[in-house]
Amino acid sequence: NGLKSSRAASSFRLSFLAMARLGAFAVAFAVVIAPAAAQANVALGRPVSTSLHNTYARDVGLMTNGVTTSGEWSSRSANGVITTDLQGTYMVTAVFVYWSGRWGAGTDSFQVRLLHGGQVFVAYNTTNAPFINDRTDKLDLVSLGSAGLASRVELACDHTSSSGFAVFDIQVFTRPYSEGLNGSNSECNTSSAENDCASSKDGRRSESNVALGKPVSTSLHNTYARDVGL
Repeated sequence: NGLKSSRAASSFRLSFLAMARLGAFAVAFAVVIAPAAAQANVALGRPVSTSLHNTYARDVGLMTNGVTTSGEWSSRSANGVITTDLQGTYMVTAVFVYWSGRWGAGTDSFQVRLLHGGQVFVAYNTTNAPFINDRTDKLDLVSLGSAGLASRVELACDHTSSSGFAVFDIQVFTRPYSEGLNGSNSECNTSSAENDCASSKDGRRSESNVALGKPVSTSLHNTYARDVGL
């Protein structure tokens, strides 16, 4: 009986240790596979205005309602600007544009501009976006080196090879897209010559210091004759 009790106790200890180790592994594994925190689309529900003609008298708010596959807003204008008022100042790190149908596909020339404090900064510009129905342009501004402050974001529709422009949704994010830009259409930008977005081995993007190694100048006197690149 004593031997059986000793063996049972030993077996219990081994089982407990195994369960503890398994539990620790499960916790560690859960941490590894936990999905990245969801980003906030700061354009969602924000006011929209446009210089494009509202050909079909549709609500321009369709372009920031978060619906990406139906309910497009469209115009037969030759060119124009769509402006999203973020109603606050944000560090904009990604802009997604969900174009609609052939009119969206035909939008081959457009810009994304960041407006803040009276300044206008072109964060992205292309003149040769591919003709893809329902194209999605996911612009990772951190990888492109063009993230910046904005209180308004402009989508300048400069040219289309179709009869007009059509947009499902415009989304603006305030930190890098950490789940990978692996859409079925274009990633990061639509120009193959520019489509060289840096990513880590697991397909995720991380924060980057876009000032690193960039030229520096100053009106301050270089008292100690040191390299301003420091």
